[in-house]
Amino acid sequence: MVTQEYQGKEYIVSLLRFEGEFLNDMKNGEGKEYYDNRSVAFEGEYLYNDKRKGKFYIEERLEYEGEYLFGKKWNGKGFDKERMLYMN
Repeated sequence: MVTQEYQGKEYIVSLLRFEGEFLNDMKNGEGKEYYDNRSVAFEGEYLYNDKRKGKFYIEERLEYEGEYLFGKKWNGKGFDKERMLYMN
């Protein structure tokens, strides 16, 4: 099997949804996901299309920073609208 590593962008209906590193057509390495309005939704590390570690934003506000397990928030910190810590 030939391994293909590359930098790329993923578009859905002409909107940029992801840009970053790919391995065999899967998100793998550093990358960013975007909302329809082009603001960043997530930036961090991916492993075979799953989020592994990074920052999640809602309306350009940091909402969570930490690790993910099977694509779900697992070990990190969440923030409310005033950037106050609300979970560990």
